[in-house]
This record gives sequence, structure tokens and C-alpha cells, in this order.
Amino acid sequence: MSTDKALSLVGPIMDAYNAAEKAGASALGYALECGKHLNAAKADVGNGKWKKWCGEKLKVSEETERLYRRLAEALAKKPDVFAQCISIRKAMEELAKYNLKDMTLKPPRPERPTPAQSGNGVTGLQPPEADTPPTGLKAELENAAADEIIVSIDDTDKLEEVAKASIVKLTPDKVSAALIEAWNAEQLSALASRLTAHLRSLPLPPK
Repeated sequence: MSTDKALSLVGPIMDAYNAAEKAGASALGYALECGKHLNAAKADVGNGKWKKWCGEKLKVSEETERLYRRLAEALAKKPDVFAQCISIRKAMEELAKYNLKDMTLKPPRPERPTPAQSGNGVTGLQPPEADTPPTGLKAELENAAADEIIVSIDDTDKLEEVAKASIVKLTPDKVSAALIEAWNAEQLSALASRLTAHLRSLPLPPK
């Protein structure tokens, strides 16, 4: 597949990225422009080859690349979403209020009950639980897209912990399907080699 269109966007991507890096608090416009070009390039390159392409063609951190694309995606779906924002930080705060998939507002967080509301001060009995939707952190995680959760984790070790905890809950079919979609042939081949070497190092099961 030709990626001529994506290659033609490398210049505009880096121009907007560098301008955003220099602009400081007023960088939002450049970030949105950069994200628009990044999304166009990714559509041309393809999801499976995107990470490798970025590493070879762009001098943009993976976290920043994802953030700028998310901001641009939100703007494309809801043109006035950042109308009141003048900085990238404010735009991130505004974006957190929406479901990125369809740009609908997330339900507001309920107020924490006071001691008088949470139970009987004399008997210590708790009021019956109402059949309400999940709230707090659980609701945020359920309403957030996967990339929204990942991009908020800056600690590499913590990200590795999240990945391990997620994989444990998935079947081999789902893990392999996710990797096939996200990785290119070179990455999959390297993984297969490591898994084969590991399996060979294991003791043989008793006969």
C-alpha cells in the first residue's frame, strides 16, 4: 500500500508540533492542527503499521501523538467542543467530560452523601441500596475509551502492570486478535520467537 499521502503530511505535522512546543499556554490551535494531520496520515498508513511509521518518520513522543489525535478527533465530531479553551490543559479537562466515541456528555459525578444521609447514626444501619448506575472511578473507567485510560498513565511500570492485569482477564483468542490488529508482521514475529523460546525452556510434562 502506498503511503505517499502520509509522507506528504510529515512536514505539516512537524511544523505544527514544533509550533505547539514553542507556543506554551497558547499551543492549542497548533496541537489541533497537528492532530488533524496525524489522523489523516494514520488513515493512509493503517493502524497496524502506524507505530513503526511514526517512529521512523516523526520526532513526536507517542503520548503527545495520541493526545493530539484525540483532541483533533473530538473537534471533528463536535466543532465547538473547545470554544472556551485557550490551552491544551483546558482542552484535556473539557474532553474528559465527554465520551470520545460519540462526544456525548458523561453523567455528572454524584455528590458524596453526608453521614446523616449514609446511614442511621443511632443504630448504624445503612439505608437500602438503590438500583443506580456505577459512579465515581468505576463510572469514569466504564465510560472512557481505552486510549483515554492509557494516555493518562505516565508511569511506564504502571502501564505494564495495567497491561498484565488486562491480559489475565482475556482469552488467548482475544489477546491474539488485539495483537494482530495493533502490531505489524515484524513485531508479531518477534513475539512468536520469544514465546517459542520460553515454551522450549519449560520442563516437559510428566508422561
